[in-house]
Amino acid sequence: MWKKLRRSRSAMIGICCALVGAAAVPIVSFATVSGPVGDGPMVMQSGSTSVTYQPATNVASLPATSFKQIWTRVGDVVHMTGVIPVQAAAANTDTQIYIPLPPEVDTAFPTHFDCEGTAVATPPNDSMADVQAAVTTGHTHQCLAYYRASTTALVYVFYDMSYRIQS
Repeated sequence: MWKKLRRSRSAMIGICCALVGAAAVPIVSFATVSGPVGDGPMVMQSGSTSVTYQPATNVASLPATSFKQIWTRVGDVVHMTGVIPVQAAAANTDTQIYIPLPPEVDTAFPTHFDCEGTAVATPPNDSMADVQAAVTTGHTHQCLAYYRASTTALVYVFYDMSYRIQS
């Protein structure tokens, strides 16, 4: 049966719809979004930023590196990824590091839930981490990565997080 079908849009739609049991609806093209949408104008940006992380709790050292924080913005939602080199002051202790926001997509966070994400510390740790908005005085434009340090050796904490720009 598959060999008899030609590569065409109608054949592919027929196969896809038959597999899911839906009626065949032709797809004309993908939608392009521009102009005002939702809470404001549709903005699409991306970039990378050199980052200076700040210690919060149980941090002996945050060695300087050439790692960059990578970010994308679609509308008022920003997605960021990055790497934090960190040496904990004590093993088997909760460790926290402040993650600054890129200046191009900076915002203040009223609650901890306004920035959310995950992180993982590299071996020998392999510990999962949580990322949330920092709301302490002087750090309301930053997020906070939490992880449990199992060693005082240098580890790399890889994070992935998203937040909405507050108006």
